[in-house]
Amino acid sequence: MKILFLSHRFPYPPTRGDKIRSYNMVKYLHEQGHEVTVAGLSRSAIETAECQGIKDYCHKFVCVEVCEILQKIRMVSRLLNKDPSSMGYFYSNDLQNEVNQLLNDHKYGLIIVFSSSAAQYVEHVTDTPKMLDFCDMDSQKWLAYVDYKKWPISAGYALEGRKLEADEKRLAKKFDLCSCATDFEVETLDGYGTGVASGYFPNGVDSDFFRPIDVDYEKNSICFVGRMDYYPN
Repeated sequence: MKILFLSHRFPYPPTRGDKIRSYNMVKYLHEQGHEVTVAGLSRSAIETAECQGIKDYCHKFVCVEVCEILQKIRMVSRLLNKDPSSMGYFYSNDLQNEVNQLLNDHKYGLIIVFSSSAAQYVEHVTDTPKMLDFCDMDSQKWLAYVDYKKWPISAGYALEGRKLEADEKRLAKKFDLCSCATDFEVETLDGYGTGVASGYFPNGVDSDFFRPIDVDYEKNSICFVGRMDYYPN
């Protein structure tokens, strides 16, 4: 099957939680024999160069480099309208043009979108089956921040959370299937009452690589691996 895979962050290299999940989705589809075209954003020349490694796991890829300053301006510009700032931060006219060209040149059997922030690129498409993997329900994450931040920052999180929640409800209705990373998040998604089929598949672990080795270790200890500039971590 020909599959178009869109992601708000380019899914290579798999160096952070969301990119690890999206990379493994692409890798799995490729291993199953599907012809996968990957499209997403990079934010620097270094990241663009690193993106080239995806070529071993897909049929074709489009990596559009954006200017971080311009993306932040797009984000701030949405503060005064109903659109979530997140949508501005992850939008690129160049990527939209690339996606439109791909859709014009090829007939895909399926479009898979990773993260609601990337759904805006194909929300208008009605002649191809579409799946949206929310991964996290971002709105609930932003709304949870409200209790941990001081005013006026907390007010900003509350506003973005409400706008994201409204957009998640709107976007879900435009897809044939929606998924998340946990059953708890599916409860949130189902609570929107969109009528769209939904489910979840958890993040996995490469147990061949991450396995106990025969060395001494400190008992009753935990090692947490994650990006420490990400607030929930």
